[in-house]
Order: sequence, then structure tokens, then C-alpha cells
Amino acid sequence: MLSCQNLVHQASDFTDKNLSRRQIFSMKMHLLMCAHCRRFMKHFQTTIKVAADIAQQQEKPSLVEINKVVDATEKLKQKPATGKSQAYQQSEL
Repeated sequence: MLSCQNLVHQASDFTDKNLSRRQIFSMKMHLLMCAHCRRFMKHFQTTIKVAADIAQQQEKPSLVEINKVVDATEKLKQKPATGKSQAYQQSEL
């Protein structure tokens, strides 16, 4: 039978479905008999889901952030040029 320690070591592979049928069977049998490991797997999978949700939220800018960028861009377009930079002036020569 699979030990609790082995279950913990294989938790990621089990969640990612990277185990053989025999290993999956052993994991499921152990989880049927061990409340502590069931609790561990529940917390483990919840942690993975929360981390994925946070990562997904951070990749997408909020509407407020998008509006700030748009507003800043519009202000820059409306602002008259105050002069040419030295590098630009030298490139004209």
C-alpha cells in the first residue's frame, strides 16, 4: 500500500494526471482509507486553483488601468511639442 509520504511526493503528478494506471489506483485506494491525505489533497488542489486564479488576474489589466493609459496617451497627443531633443537635432545635421 502507498504510504502517506509517497502520496505527498506524487500529489503534483496525480493532479496533473501524469501517473500510470497502477499509481492512480494506489493513490485512490490510499485516499479512500486515509482522511489526513484526503484533507491534504483537498488543500493542495485548492492552493493550485487559487494560485492559478491569482496569476490569471494579474495578467489582465483592469478597466481602470486601461483607462489611465488611454487618458495619458490622449494627454500626450494634445500636448504641444516644447522643442526637439539634442539627439534629434544632431541627427538632422
